[in-house]
Amino acid sequence: MKKYLSILCFALFCFACEDNYIDTGISNGKHDCSMYDYLCLDSYNWDSTRLIIERAELKYMFDGTKPEFADITFFGPTNHSIRSWMIANNYECVSDIPVNICKEYMEKYIYKDKKMMRTDFLFEVKGTSDGGSKIVKLDGNEIRVFRRSTDWGSIADGGAEELYVQSYAYGTTIRIASVDIETLTGVVHSLSYTHIFGNF
Repeated sequence: MKKYLSILCFALFCFACEDNYIDTGISNGKHDCSMYDYLCLDSYNWDSTRLIIERAELKYMFDGTKPEFADITFFGPTNHSIRSWMIANNYECVSDIPVNICKEYMEKYIYKDKKMMRTDFLFEVKGTSDGGSKIVKLDGNEIRVFRRSTDWGSIADGGAEELYVQSYAYGTTIRIASVDIETLTGVVHSLSYTHIFGNF
């Protein structure tokens, strides 16, 4: 009897696990559209970001209409960061935010050249605050962008590589949640949901 019960339990376990995931296909970081159009395609993450770009009259930096902004790097603050900041500052909607603040804040996240994680940013020297790559953003402030390797089990540096940004102006280190989202007008590095909008 125990034998049959064990077989039945095993069969139920296999049946329960069979469809326990959804196959969404292979992740594709390349998008055959402008950065502005990419932001429009993902309202969950980028709707407030897009609205601030529009209110700041900076759409031309994202849609490729001006040659000097043909291939930018955007360290993108998501809806979640922006909404938290709006609540903290008593703004009910993006149209309540002064245009000059929209412009000032959004320019903090733009670099006027395309920078990819694996080809353009160096590793941090492990256990220090040195290494990586320093770049000057559109707002004139310098940041340090660096890669970190993680361990996998007992294998040192055998895990995933992560990208971080250190803001000298705010004394913060921010983890990039999603790297190297390529569009026809540049690359997006999406900041984590916990990032405080403007502190960059």
